[in-house]
Formats: sequence, C-alpha cells, structure tokens
Amino acid sequence: MWEGQCPTITVGFDSFTRGRYGHPEQNRAITPREAARMQGFPDDFRFLGNRMDVRTQVGNAVPPPLARAAGLAIIRALDRVNERVTGTRAVRELGRQSQLAL
Repeated sequence: MWEGQCPTITVGFDSFTRGRYGHPEQNRAITPREAARMQGFPDDFRFLGNRMDVRTQVGNAVPPPLARAAGLAIIRALDRVNERVTGTRAVRELGRQSQLAL
C-alpha cells in the first residue's frame, strides 16, 4: 500500500521475512536504493562498501531532512544566544552559508 507512512528503516530492511519492508506492489523486499529514498537521501547519494555496509549506512542513518532541520534549529538557537551575549551575528552568517550549501 502506497498510502501512509513507512515504518522506521533499520539495518534489516532488505529481509522480506521480517514482514515490515515488503514492496507495496511486488513480492519482494525493498532495495537499498528504495530504503535510502524513504530515508530522504537524494538519488545521486553514493553508499560505499558491500551490501551489509550499505544496509548499515542506510539503516543507522539519521534521515537527511531531519538532520538538516535539527542543524538549522541549532544554528538559530546559537545565533539568538550569541546575539544577546555579544551583539554579533557570526553564527547567523554561518547559518546562511550552510543553507546555501544544502
């Protein structure tokens, strides 16, 4: 079924016998690339290593959109503290640069 949220992606995502990671239309487990897409990795992101290495990288990852949101929230919080304490905007500039890079 394509509707709704997918389950949390873990290292064992490519095991159809676990019952949580079956493809919604085909009688098979999801592929590492499909799992990476569900985690929010761009299609051009390259994982290195053998199949177990890739499963571990995808399954143990903080989803990139979540990591980005957390990083930007930290930058904003540091910026507020920094501006109150020093009156400067150095952290804010760092935040702008990181937003451009992402």
